[in-house]
Amino acid sequence: MFLSDDTDDADSCTWYFINFLLDTTIGVGICSGLMKICTYYAEKHNIKNLKNGYYFETVERNGKEYFKLNLKMYVAQLILWELVIFTNKIIMVGLNYLLKDIWIKFGNFILSPFSKSENLKLLMVMVIFPLLFNAFQFWIFDNLLKLDLEPESKLLEEALKSDLEIRQLLELDENADEETNKEIMDEKLDTSNI
Repeated sequence: MFLSDDTDDADSCTWYFINFLLDTTIGVGICSGLMKICTYYAEKHNIKNLKNGYYFETVERNGKEYFKLNLKMYVAQLILWELVIFTNKIIMVGLNYLLKDIWIKFGNFILSPFSKSENLKLLMVMVIFPLLFNAFQFWIFDNLLKLDLEPESKLLEEALKSDLEIRQLLELDENADEETNKEIMDEKLDTSNI
């Protein structure tokens, strides 16, 4: 928004649109590229904490393997993602500043059909465009950050089976005391090993 004070050719509504558009298009590409670089580096140097979408560890109990959230892996990936977003924002500010004349012309051109009505322009810039662009951005980031399913890996399939078994185990009697529920759980674990 600091650029909107620099120029008379675009109002703050146009600058908001420009920033939003660039962040959800070019910004998505920058974040995607940065994550691919980080993923490549993590794989090359065997840094398991940074494997996208995988923050579970195997826990063995009564001869069965279960998956448990590894907070260290989760926080490491969260910090990495925040650094990617922060780097993207710095790059976007630079691009906005260096190419502001081009962005102003582009923004004014795109918003020109709505310039006769300030209310319609405001509706488009504050509601309709963000709804569409955020849906696109969410879809891309979701695919970027989730666990990559490798055909040779049965890890996620096993995690989902394990998760289902855990949920079935936790269907305990709400009215029973803790000792009774522990006995039910132990009994279910013993019978699942047969």
